[in-house]
Amino acid sequence: MNNEQIQNFILKQSYEEFVGVRKIFLSHFKSIEQAYLMEYLLNKYKFHKKNNDLYLNEYFYLTVEDLENNLYIKKDKQQRIFKTLLDEQVIKIEYFNIPRKRYITINFLKIASIFSREQKPLNEQENNNINRSKNRSTVDAKTADCTTEKPLAINNIIDINKTDILKQNYICANLQKIENEKTQKNKTELLKNENEKNNKFIPPLKTDVFKYLADYCQKQNINISNNNLNNIIDKYFTYYENTQWKDNRNKKIKSWKLKALMFLKNNHSYTDHKNLDFAQKTQQTINNINNFVSCMQK
Repeated sequence: MNNEQIQNFILKQSYEEFVGVRKIFLSHFKSIEQAYLMEYLLNKYKFHKKNNDLYLNEYFYLTVEDLENNLYIKKDKQQRIFKTLLDEQVIKIEYFNIPRKRYITINFLKIASIFSREQKPLNEQENNNINRSKNRSTVDAKTADCTTEKPLAINNIIDINKTDILKQNYICANLQKIENEKTQKNKTELLKNENEKNNKFIPPLKTDVFKYLADYCQKQNINISNNNLNNIIDKYFTYYENTQWKDNRNKKIKSWKLKALMFLKNNHSYTDHKNLDFAQKTQQTINNINNFVSCMQK
């Protein structure tokens, strides 16, 4: 490869791996890393929205390892940057599912307000640059008349931009409450549906019930044979399968274990070893007292 081919190859590779940062973000955050991360979050949101896989229609999943591998920002520095972005209210972080996972969304209304605030100084800077270039130039009277018209036109453009910004802020302020209420309503409905799916009752197997009750009887020192336990479990399944696993109030049962324990206690008269030991000790004490009294009488 000659020098020109090597140069084209390097420039092409650099362009493909280039990540741009808006000048407005640099001006607002005063930190390259914060502006860099904010730009990356916007690109991630755009990617997930394009693929229609935003969680609750607004959140996307993001891990610490993802930022370390793509932006080379360590975990502790990520936390500091996220704290700044949360304080600026440009993003919102929520934790969903089990185990808990971090999801992020963008506050586009806040981003729009940043754009409107930062655009004004940029326009003024451009206007000052034009005025300085006008003062440095030496032109004749006709050219001077033409140049004096340019700042007036620019000022008109700036006034129009100010009006547009005020209209935009007014619209944002009126729509923000409606959008927040709509988002909260959608989130509440989706979470309610998820909870209903997660809390859906699944009938147990007979082996599961037998193992649970056998362990309970062993821990509580309850004497019961396997045949009697199987008979109680058969009655348990016959009853709740006929009621379609509903209680006496015609509501779906939430805990089959609690109902199984109630069936065990109602269908088996057992003797607790602890109570038996206490009765034996009491009877022995009474016998000792009687023996003592008989000896005294002799």
